[in-house]
Amino acid sequence: LAAILCRSTAVSGLLGGEVYVAETTDPVPKIVGCAVWFGPGRALYDSEDQVQLALRPLLASFTEELQQWWDDVCFHPKYLACITAALGEGEALHSWRLQTLAVDPQYQRQHIGTSLVNAVIKRAEITKTPLCVDCSEETNVEVYRRLGFELMPKGTGDLNTC
Repeated sequence: LAAILCRSTAVSGLLGGEVYVAETTDPVPKIVGCAVWFGPGRALYDSEDQVQLALRPLLASFTEELQQWWDDVCFHPKYLACITAALGEGEALHSWRLQTLAVDPQYQRQHIGTSLVNAVIKRAEITKTPLCVDCSEETNVEVYRRLGFELMPKGTGDLNTC
């Protein structure tokens, strides 16, 4: 399921966002890092082509019960409510949103993730556009904090409280 979700996010990023990759300089280059960003005014699955080519294939891989949970019961409505609670109404669309940041474990702690984030930080600084990312794993929270992101107050945008 994780591979299908990553593929869905990457396809969506290629269609409506921006995808940054880091490669080795070996004779046969290997992609070792990837960041999927959505710029101001865009979001994951916000267009018909993203829905058709990225979201529908993802949902088709789900069981019927998981599809219902995603759409109606819990995840998607709660997720959108949490983003609004954390950032304010409409603010997510006024920022650069880091949807995915991944670095091959063999290449972590070599500033690859930092480079993938800094590429957009430099662009955002020119226009004074905020950046945002959301995550729930404590390990990832610490990574993003080291990259310069600020943690929202506890309970703000928490899936357990939205």
